[in-house]
Amino acid sequence: MKKLFLSMMAIAIAACTFTSCEDVPEPYNNPYNNMGTKVTVEPKGDGTLVSPFNVAAALAKCEEVGEDGTATEVYATGYVTELTEVSASYGNATFKIADSKEGGDALTVYRAKGFNGENITDENILHTGDSVVVCGKLVNFKGNTPEFTQGCYIVSINGKSEGGDTPDTKTVGTKESPKTVAEALAAINALETENKDTEESWYIKGKVKQVITTDDNITKYKNIDYIISDDGTNELKVFRGKYIDNADFTVDNKVKVNDEVIILGKLQKYVKDNVTTPEVTNSAVVVLNGTGGGSGNTGTPQGSGTQADPFNVAAIVQEAGKLEAGQTSTDDYYFKGKICSIKYTFSAQYGTATFNISDDGKTGGTEFTCYSVYTFGNQAWVDGNTQVAVNDEVIICGKITNYNGTLETASKKAYIYSLNGKTENTTGGGTQGGGTDTETTDVTGTGTVSGNTLTINATEFGFAKGNATSTTLVDGTKIFFDKGTGSTVPAYYDGDYASVRVYANNTVTIKASKKITKIEITTTDPSSSDKYNGSDGAYAEGGSTKVNISKESDTKVSFSGLNSAEVKITNYNEANSKNQLRIKQMVITYAE
Repeated sequence: MKKLFLSMMAIAIAACTFTSCEDVPEPYNNPYNNMGTKVTVEPKGDGTLVSPFNVAAALAKCEEVGEDGTATEVYATGYVTELTEVSASYGNATFKIADSKEGGDALTVYRAKGFNGENITDENILHTGDSVVVCGKLVNFKGNTPEFTQGCYIVSINGKSEGGDTPDTKTVGTKESPKTVAEALAAINALETENKDTEESWYIKGKVKQVITTDDNITKYKNIDYIISDDGTNELKVFRGKYIDNADFTVDNKVKVNDEVIILGKLQKYVKDNVTTPEVTNSAVVVLNGTGGGSGNTGTPQGSGTQADPFNVAAIVQEAGKLEAGQTSTDDYYFKGKICSIKYTFSAQYGTATFNISDDGKTGGTEFTCYSVYTFGNQAWVDGNTQVAVNDEVIICGKITNYNGTLETASKKAYIYSLNGKTENTTGGGTQGGGTDTETTDVTGTGTVSGNTLTINATEFGFAKGNATSTTLVDGTKIFFDKGTGSTVPAYYDGDYASVRVYANNTVTIKASKKITKIEITTTDPSSSDKYNGSDGAYAEGGSTKVNISKESDTKVSFSGLNSAEVKITNYNEANSKNQLRIKQMVITYAE
């Protein structure tokens, strides 16, 4: 009964809490509205499930209680503006929420558990822009970090909590028989509730009378405020509307005065300072001047999804469309396209990038979102690696997901296999848009092949003393050492205690021509105070298989049960502290 009650209440909260002028289609980390004015949000809510704090109220409560924190649990709601970590290994997530998807003053949610306080098992559970309700204790940590403390949990995401269902989408009118502006205005005037979206979405046809948003703000925010009318006498404002298929607006594809549009969106009676403005919110263009409009890059599905024959964008969209909402593919796919827009370039802080690709490099048609993808070799991006740019040609490899209707790569489950024809990162500061590359840091190692095993001693990796990068071994197997999300890069030390030191949250990726079934590692002897056999949270991933580290002794660890030609070991440590994995010897076992 408790779960059912929470589910019903969370859905009601999601429907009632957010208003159109605080709701934007994209999670830009910018606390300004479309006109460049900073948004001030008044504290609301009393901290209960029925009336949760908004972020402004939660921040005020943190200021009030200080480092002592609240004595009891409270509820707060907001939009996810930054994901620090979502860990299935530790069953929790750390992220920030604000009162607007655009960002602004933020509250940290520290190591939150999932629904009903249970461990998080799906690392794709959260995205920036999600609306959430969180329950826990608030504190102003060290007097300068307002946050939900460890022990908090997620009550709902986008109005859905465990055991609850998202309400069915209802529409008024159809694409073939849309409602008029006059009919939409009459419906808005009849609304009893102000500043709240209708549950149903409306198909509305009209002519563009005025474009409000400037070209600079279209480029910046990728949406448009505009006015539509039946005959030039009545007016209906479209608030931050999107382009066809909910794609971004650009200066090139923006709607123009006298364009005839059919849009799909929700109605709202927006009231501010006793002035009422009839609006359409959360909308996108369905038909522009009698056609689907756009650049025409819908494409014909091609390819088989393999490395030799990757899907094109039309085909990967078709394949992802077969997934049910919330479902992630079990297989990895290869697919190609041209980068048509970039939301986040690669950064050393997060190691990933988010961008859209299309078959012809243009926006406004069929696009696929590459969400939080790694760089070459499934590695986290570091300073000096090659950067992405619009018009780059990419081949992506990884898992895809249907995230509540958004088709995209599963977060941190995909990577760039090829960028402008190259399959390895460069050094020397990287290049933009396929410029001239410098030499890579790959070295040649050796190793000993015996039957279906390859044994490599630390001295055989081929590294000189210093940073450990990548090496190609005697049988063609490649090993990549990477900083990952750690604070120190892997390093090779020679001498009597020769080893490759893999620090906390570093990664080791092994790419072979045959499937790997097991990896055994012998480490250097422990010191009087530390062992060097890795973090207890270390794990290896290959394909859809993830296995945890097995510690057989202070100097012997292994990863068994693998079945993939590419395996990534992560020396995961939540505190980003000690627990080095000092590799003295590695034995790779291949499938028979």
